[in-house]
This record gives sequence, C-alpha cells and structure tokens, in this order.
Amino acid sequence: DRVSTQSTGEFMMASYNLSAYLCLFFFGSLCLNVIIASRIHITIEHKIGNERFTTRGSLVLTTDAITRAKSKGEAPSVELVQSALSSDQLSVLQELTKADGFYHIRFVSANFTSPIYSTIKACSLVESKLRDIMVLHIDNQPLSIYDIDYSTPYTRCTGRKRQTTVDFNSTLQLEFGLEGEKPYKTFEAPQGGENKEEEKSFLAKYWLYLVPLGLLIVMKMLSSMVEEDDPQRPQQQIQQPRRR
Repeated sequence: DRVSTQSTGEFMMASYNLSAYLCLFFFGSLCLNVIIASRIHITIEHKIGNERFTTRGSLVLTTDAITRAKSKGEAPSVELVQSALSSDQLSVLQELTKADGFYHIRFVSANFTSPIYSTIKACSLVESKLRDIMVLHIDNQPLSIYDIDYSTPYTRCTGRKRQTTVDFNSTLQLEFGLEGEKPYKTFEAPQGGENKEEEKSFLAKYWLYLVPLGLLIVMKMLSSMVEEDDPQRPQQQIQQPRRR
C-alpha cells in the first residue's frame, strides 16, 4: 500500500509539473504574439536609374503609437533609419534630373499583402534637397496600414540648380480612414438559434480568460490530491472517551 501511495503521489506531482509548464508556455506564447503583432516593421527600398531596388532604410512603429496619435492628434513616435546616398547614386540622380527621369521607391512589410510602389520625378527630389513626405493611410478595424503616399515639397521642376545633400529628410504623416454610416435593420432571430449564437459569441470573446482559469483549477486540484496521498503527512488520531 505504501508503494502504491508513493507511485500515485509521484504521478500526481508529474501531472502538476506538466500543467505548470503548459500554463507558462501558454502565457509566454501569448505575450510573444502580442509583442510581435504590436510592432509594424517596414523596409524602405529605392531604385535610381537602371540599378535594382536597394535598401534605403527602415521604419518601425507600434499600434500603441498609432492609437495615441489618433486620440490625441500628436505626431507618431517612430523609429526611422535611412542611409545616405553614395557618390555614385548622387551622380546617377543628377543625370536623371537632366534627362527628366524618375525616382522609384517601394515599401515592403510582412503586414502588407504586397509591396507598395511609388514613382516621382527625380528633379523634384533634387530640387527638394532630398526632402520627402510619407503619408501612411491607416485602417481602423483592424488597425493596420493599407497604403502609403510618397511625395516631395516641390513637385514642379524649375531647372534651377540647388545644392544637393546626400541625407534624406523625411516627414511622416498618418491619415485615418473615416467610417461610413452603417445600415440600421432589425430582424428576429429564428427560434432555437439565439442561444447557440450567444454561446458561440461568449466563448469567442472570453476563451482567452477561460483557458488559463481552467489550467489553474486543474493545478489546484492536482496539488490537493498530492497533499492527501502523501504518506509522510501526519494523520490525526481520534481518541475515544474511556469508559469508567
């Protein structure tokens, strides 16, 4: 009996440890997914002349920054890193300006279904001294970027020679979509289907809280069973009254 009790205790302890590891894995995966989903990383690539698209820089912003910018009307907090033009790229850009050529740019991100392309006159970028404007169009539900407009302060090429710098000076703006009016319509749900729909919506909303709660209850039950089956636990002896 003592060997059987000890084996049961070891099994309960192993089950308890397994439940604890599953709980930690669940919360760890959930936190990791939240962190990854809240960050939007965009790679900025450009093409000058006949060369292939090369990396110009990167743009990183979070959904929290987008939410604050929408509610308070503040400029979004972003991480924008861009490389300066090389001497060869600057020469090609100046040649494109004389030939009325174009400057190509694209934005690549895992959050996009496909890269976003834009093209402007090379002369407008040179006369703007490499100053450009990036307008990110935000969808409200879900909160995501669905388009990017790219432009420069000077859109008309005058032919005047300007001192050209090699560093980009970009301005970032956010544009939020406006929600249209939704149709209002009342209808009666079919009999017998209302409870199913309510039950489905309840589980879809609160499964994130029910799963950890269930794991905690199982862990508590296993802990209680281990304490009851512990052979080293002192047992209380009930003394019967003596008869005189």
